[in-house]
Amino acid sequence: MGGHEFGAAVRQLREGTAPVAVGLPVGRRRVRRLRREELGELAGMSANYVPRLEQGRSHPSAGVVNAIARALRIGRAEYERLCALAPVTPEQLAALVTLIRDGGTLVNTTVWMPAPADEERGVHGIDLFVRSDADQLADLAARVNTGELRVEVARRVPLADLPALHADAAGGALPSGKVVVTVADA
Repeated sequence: MGGHEFGAAVRQLREGTAPVAVGLPVGRRRVRRLRREELGELAGMSANYVPRLEQGRSHPSAGVVNAIARALRIGRAEYERLCALAPVTPEQLAALVTLIRDGGTLVNTTVWMPAPADEERGVHGIDLFVRSDADQLADLAARVNTGELRVEVARRVPLADLPALHADAAGGALPSGKVVVTVADA
């Protein structure tokens, strides 16, 4: 199920990419956008794999997501969006439980499969439905930019300091308010 959104995002990025933007020669073309076959060649995958991805009929590995991002030369925001939309298999989701500390919670937004848990370690799984609405998100961002909406952030924590944040949470030392985990630019 989740592959359709990922596929639509790949198709949108591919169709919005001019061949010259990814290093292909300029010449006479019937279409001005990047062709599926060209994306496949640039990303090092077969020509028939790109349509399967775009139609949601294949689950891409992290390596495939990275190869597509490199081939399309997309920015960090688009890359993070692709990563967030890439469908996960039940095995991949189950493997995440091992990364959660004892007594922690795995929050699953992949609503078509239940959140795994580990009762022996006290790791709980909860399913959370998130409605993706780009227009609503754009409206909220515009309101923040104009000052109409203000988001109070109590603390910003670099991703590398996430273990310390977990230790603070375990000790009850989190500030009241929002904590934002930041990712350094690549």
